[in-house]
Parts: sequence; C-alpha cells; structure tokens
Amino acid sequence: MLFRIGCVLLCCCGFLQAEETSDVEIAVLKLTVPAAWKQKQASNNLRLGEFIIPAAAGDAEPAELVLSGPFGGSVAQNVERWVAQFEPAGREAKLTEGTARQGKYVFADLKGTYKKPIGPPIQMRTQPVEGYRMLAVMYQVEGNNGGNYFLKLTGPAATVETAEAAMRALIGATADNEKPYEK
Repeated sequence: MLFRIGCVLLCCCGFLQAEETSDVEIAVLKLTVPAAWKQKQASNNLRLGEFIIPAAAGDAEPAELVLSGPFGGSVAQNVERWVAQFEPAGREAKLTEGTARQGKYVFADLKGTYKKPIGPPIQMRTQPVEGYRMLAVMYQVEGNNGGNYFLKLTGPAATVETAEAAMRALIGATADNEKPYEK
C-alpha cells in the first residue's frame, strides 16, 4: 500500500483540511482511501473488499463500505435494487452519473429507513433501521478485466454524510462533474 497525502475538502471553520489517504488496489480497482477507513477481510466470496468508516459524533455505530464485482445486471436493475433496500415511506433518492479515472459510473444517494440485513444472506431477513443513508456506485471499469464493479457504503446518516466526498474521491470523481441520471 502506498501512502500519500490527499486533499479531501472539508469545510470546517472556513478553511480546508488535508486528510491522509492511501492508494489501494482491489482487483482492477484503483482507489484513494482515507486513512481513517479501516480495511477488513471480506466476509464472503462475493465481496472483493470491505472497509469500516468510523462513527460520526452522536452515531452509535460505524458505516460499512462493501466492494464487489465484476458482475451484476444493468444499471437500472441495480438502482432499482438499491432503492428497494429502503422503506418507501419517507425515502429520498438522488441519482447522478459521471466519469471517473477508470470509466463511467452511476451514483445513488438514498436516505430513510433502511432494510438492514440480519443473519445469513440466503435467509433474506431484514430489520428496519431509521435514519440510515446509502451511497452506492455502479462503476463501469474500462479496459482489460473491466466490467461492472459496485461500491456500497451504508450506515447512520451522519456518519455517511462525513464520508460523501471521500466516497467519490475513492474513484477519482467529484459531484461537480455529475449530471442527473435518467432511467
């Protein structure tokens, strides 16, 4: 792992703060990961990697970033699946698209009551958790060994809020270069 100082823009008291990052390669993905995000062993063979994002002040638990691929359906099918992971009542969804250093992507920002998985995935059991947020990316990596890769960050809304700019910076993207995604 190579370490470098990356600049994540944080508006705190009117000045910019640099955050230490590291360049990480997982499969063909070239990512810029904040040093505070702790990489852990993938919990199953469908996952390429996992990171824990520290809980923000006031949140009882951290957020989790899961990386998977290359597989999985069309953009519309994945967006539909992500949206369905939140209860319809009070759900907010914002969908954008752009181009990052390795290809095009669709970025989904969802808020509301999350249907949090419990138990083994095969059981498909969930429990509703209010005040959650998900940032999910379908990254269409170009070139050799390319394909559709998925980055999904879920957790308490305040914690995910602190990770939003870094989530885009993982793949070399910025919100300023995105446009609304239309199904």
